[in-house]
Amino acid sequence: LGIRSGLVLAVADDPGMHSSQNEQDSRYYADFGEAPCLEPGSQQEAYDMTRDAFELSERIGRPVVLRLVTRIAHSRALVERRTPEPLHHGEATGGPDWILVPGNARKQWEKTVAERDRMFHDPAAEKYNHVEPGDPATHLAVVTAGVARNYYNEYADELSPRPLHIHLGYHPLAHELFDTLPETIKRVTVLEDGYPYVERELQRFLSKRVAIHGRRDGLVPSTGELTPETVRAALGLPPLPVHHAAADLPGRPPQLCNGCPHHDSFAMISEVVGDDTTAIVTSDIGCYALGGLGPGGVTDALVCMGASIGMAKGAAEAGTETVIATIGDSTFLHSGVAGLVDAVQADTLSLIH
Repeated sequence: LGIRSGLVLAVADDPGMHSSQNEQDSRYYADFGEAPCLEPGSQQEAYDMTRDAFELSERIGRPVVLRLVTRIAHSRALVERRTPEPLHHGEATGGPDWILVPGNARKQWEKTVAERDRMFHDPAAEKYNHVEPGDPATHLAVVTAGVARNYYNEYADELSPRPLHIHLGYHPLAHELFDTLPETIKRVTVLEDGYPYVERELQRFLSKRVAIHGRRDGLVPSTGELTPETVRAALGLPPLPVHHAAADLPGRPPQLCNGCPHHDSFAMISEVVGDDTTAIVTSDIGCYALGGLGPGGVTDALVCMGASIGMAKGAAEAGTETVIATIGDSTFLHSGVAGLVDAVQADTLSLIH
């Protein structure tokens, strides 16, 4: 459809799943949607890229994704502010372009594909993608994306000879950036937080010339958050000594607060279910997720926001006679209400006790 004014989607990915159910990488969604993606490596870049993303969006007439990760989203620093250029407020004129019957949709898609090259060669790519020459004697190039640059820079002075370094803060990747790799380069190590997005892209057009290493071949752990320790190991440096000052402290698993009414709710559910091993209790995202932990845990399934009622409906229709779903206000309004409407329409309650 295109856009009439600047549109930026800020997404915080959660490698390591500190409070999520998956490690999905939003760079793939940007690629799927034919949208540029800016990936800040510092607080200042997060600020600057947000401003630049709106201007970029207006230049090319597409949404722009600002991809944050846990360590950027959970940090703060002083930033230098700037006065942005005034944004254009376009008119939503509607018309045939916005009536997506197949005939119009095909024309819009052809237009989108024809303008794809504008993303690869936008000035934002030159601003946020950098090449730092290395020692000519080295056979290694290190490619970093986003926050990985910070970890690499922390240890770069210990590398001898120092490798060539290419940093990426803008996607999609213009292959021309790698066309000038010296012939002496035989290996490329890719450091990125999340999926091996850049690594896979480099495999497509560099693998015949050099060996690509990263998450896919195990040089960097294939799951979890990128950390200074994993980067240090990937660079072939010995581990630093670690002091576990709090090693003897008792564990403190998550628990409901004292006086929380969920204590009584789950105690009641436990009493109702009793010894019925065929009963199913589904739950949802929120503090009541803790109903699945500890000696008093009664929850059998917890997947994502709003899923508890839908799972309970499915269990009832599959023949389970005792089914209980727990859900809170936010997740009920998020998408749980749709499952309840469906259950009422299908008269699912008549199937269970």
